[in-house]
Amino acid sequence: MDEVLNFTEKRVRGGGSQRSWFVVIQASGWGGENIAHVENRLERKIPVELFFILVEPYFRRRGVATALIRHAMKRAGELGSKELFLTVNASLPHAQHLYERLGFVITGVDGPLKRMAVEIAG
Repeated sequence: MDEVLNFTEKRVRGGGSQRSWFVVIQASGWGGENIAHVENRLERKIPVELFFILVEPYFRRRGVATALIRHAMKRAGELGSKELFLTVNASLPHAQHLYERLGFVITGVDGPLKRMAVEIAG
């Protein structure tokens, strides 16, 4: 990816639980436009869940998701987590392939949902 991505973060309380916190990481580039974001759920802080990933359609297939997930992995490690996990739907094979390329492995299956995790080097 030739363009420079800038990451900004904000910590917000979310969900129905008072214990749910999210670190929302937004990527901007191409003139400062917000092009993607990821939410890390911080319940009990460890392990960290990669809860939501979105890259705007125009910016897909350009390495944005890879950069965003790597940044989320780095931040999870800085928060003290040894593992980052997520759930992916079997109907999203491109997403699953991306996660596998980044080191995630399937740790469980529940119908169409696959739970995946990656160990964070520390």
